[in-house]
Amino acid sequence: MAYRKTLMFSICVIFVIFNTVNANYGCTERGGICSNSSDCPMNGGDQEKLEVNCCKGKACCKCTDTCPSGSSCIPNNATCDGGNGIVDPSLCCADQVCCTPCVDNNGCTNRGGMCSDSSDCPTTGGEQEKLEINCCQAKACCNCTDMCPEGSSCIPSNATCDGGDGTVDPTLCCGDQVCCTPCDASFMCKKYGAEGSYCQDTCNIEDTTQSQSCCGGQSCCAPNPVIILN
Repeated sequence: MAYRKTLMFSICVIFVIFNTVNANYGCTERGGICSNSSDCPMNGGDQEKLEVNCCKGKACCKCTDTCPSGSSCIPNNATCDGGNGIVDPSLCCADQVCCTPCVDNNGCTNRGGMCSDSSDCPTTGGEQEKLEINCCQAKACCNCTDMCPEGSSCIPSNATCDGGDGTVDPTLCCGDQVCCTPCDASFMCKKYGAEGSYCQDTCNIEDTTQSQSCCGGQSCCAPNPVIILN
């Protein structure tokens, strides 16, 4: 009798231990893995949230790698194509990345990006966003937005801005461009010159030529006060 009680107790202990260790068996037997939250990750392969859930209300997710033909999923700490390959963490499940041997940079350009000259995006030249995918030779893929203000425009850096009279700013435009602001013929003259200042090729003989500049090489002229004789 004592033997049967001991046997039953042992079976119960084994059952409890088995169910504790395999608490998420309902998920894993369906080919799923337990998420760290109640939802499946937004990236990392094609995620499907199964009806069964894991312990503590965590989601059971079934993931399918979507790495294309010619590419392969590798551990995210592994080297892709000798360091020259293109990695994309959004296409592989778990702690893996999709490795594509370097042939071209279409993966970056198809996302609207441009390849940087280094592993980082430039700190100037528009508003820079470093995308998850990279270019060949581990160079950064950067999505850039021009920040040239209204009234100005981005032009090639070797182009002439407003006939040479405009103001250029290389920090506001993407790529090999500068932000060109057309010259306001009298802005600087009127703002910083004497009251009544005006722009003219040559100042009137009775007026004064000031140091402020005008567009097109014109002079900034200040009218001299009229002296009334009694």
